[in-house]
Parts: sequence; C-alpha cells; structure tokens
Amino acid sequence: MSEQISVEESRIKQLEQQLQAADVRIKELEAALVLSHLPSDSRKNVIDLVQEAA
Repeated sequence: MSEQISVEESRIKQLEQQLQAADVRIKELEAALVLSHLPSDSRKNVIDLVQEAA
C-alpha cells in the first residue's frame, strides 16, 4: 500500500511541475499578446528594457 502511495505522490509532483510550466508559458504568451498590441515604438522600448534586464 505504501508503494502505491509513493507512486501517487511522485505522479502528483510531476503533475504539479507540468502545471507550473504551463502557468509560466501562459504568462509569457499573455505578455507577448499585450506587447503585440503596442505601437511599434513602445514595443521596441519594452523589448529593449527586457533585453537590458536579462
């Protein structure tokens, strides 16, 4: 029984990691969508700021 619990705990951890990765991806896509709607000059300024911070 404890082996089954260990397998389930491992599966839960894996699913949580996948969920966190999906959340990050969604946030990145939302930011890209907002960025795509900015005027060209503003978009360039934001991209420059992000590159400087990286």
